[in-house]
Amino acid sequence: MSGADYPQGRLFSTGRRARGRARLGSDRTVKALRELGRLEQVDEALIVAARCAADNVDAAERLREADEASPYVVAGAIRTWAQITGALLTRAGVIDTDETEELWRELAGDPAPPPNG
Repeated sequence: MSGADYPQGRLFSTGRRARGRARLGSDRTVKALRELGRLEQVDEALIVAARCAADNVDAAERLREADEASPYVVAGAIRTWAQITGALLTRAGVIDTDETEELWRELAGDPAPPPNG
């Protein structure tokens, strides 16, 4: 049976499902970025990755509540989600990478680099 023989709804679920806190946060972030006109078609892969990572955070938290996952698993899922969300916000121009790098240097106690000139 070829892919054309399958209804698209079965291949790509269109049903609604309960969303956890991380997924709601990701969806609200994407909605706000769209309303601000900050997203482009090329951002779709990052949006999908952020949503998948948010779903993983929610699943890890549910497993942790049932004592079926360690805090390390939850922290790893959150770290991945935060990295992807940060990449999306940087790509959308919400986070200025130069300012972010300067903040991290200050927090680490590193001196500022010499000015370009």
